[in-house]
Amino acid sequence: MSKQLFELSYEQRRRNFVETRFSEKASFGRKDVGAWLIKQKAALRPDVESWQTYLAKDYLALAAGDRVLRLLPNLARRINDFFVPEGGDATQVWQNTSDLRLALDQRMAVLYELPNGFVIATAQHSHLSALACTGNFMTSQMTLEPLGSFRLAEAALLSWHRGSSTAMKARNFLCKALAEVIRQERKRAEADFDQAVACSADGRQIIHARLVIVDKGLGQLNFAPTAFHGEKILLDGLCSYSRSQETLRALEACCPSPLPPGGEWMTLG
Repeated sequence: MSKQLFELSYEQRRRNFVETRFSEKASFGRKDVGAWLIKQKAALRPDVESWQTYLAKDYLALAAGDRVLRLLPNLARRINDFFVPEGGDATQVWQNTSDLRLALDQRMAVLYELPNGFVIATAQHSHLSALACTGNFMTSQMTLEPLGSFRLAEAALLSWHRGSSTAMKARNFLCKALAEVIRQERKRAEADFDQAVACSADGRQIIHARLVIVDKGLGQLNFAPTAFHGEKILLDGLCSYSRSQETLRALEACCPSPLPPGGEWMTLG
């Protein structure tokens, strides 16, 4: 007769593990990132601090792919002498580049706002090119670099924050990109849980092992980890894990009953 080790279902435990993974700083730093994103999809202004964290981790870098130049006019806030950049660094860069911008005007360049500068977009023979001009208010140093996906995401976030004419397109782009990142991270977390041999009662802690040893009477059964990818061992004081040998040792009492087939019997003594 089988025994029930866990009060929570497999699906509930896996959901708990995914929440725990999402709450880690290396991930999203919040267990409810999905619910948070739903609110952001309808927000007139972004949660800038959270978005900046995700941008800094390059979470959205792959969303633009090779479309950076094509997406720029649709996502960024266009600036000129009437719509100048806002903020210390950006304002300083703007003031320090008056001669450059005068020369760019003669080349029909279009400028787009960045948090600490602007993007210079020019078109020659139907080919669009763009450079990010950024700087630091304290040092007055400026840098020119090819526009990449990170700077595009920065420009999109700023456009949304400013409520510009491209704000809603910028919001949709960022939210769609992050939704895909969440989907991929959820898929990885669920796979990690599925491949674990043991988990805590609530599912928030898991153990992966290359070998599982179950102590049973006067002997022990050695199992490959796949034996416990479905019905898992309950992590409690009756389990011990060797990280160096990637081996989990458990008493029969904290294992699913009946034990899965395929165990190799070894007599002690």
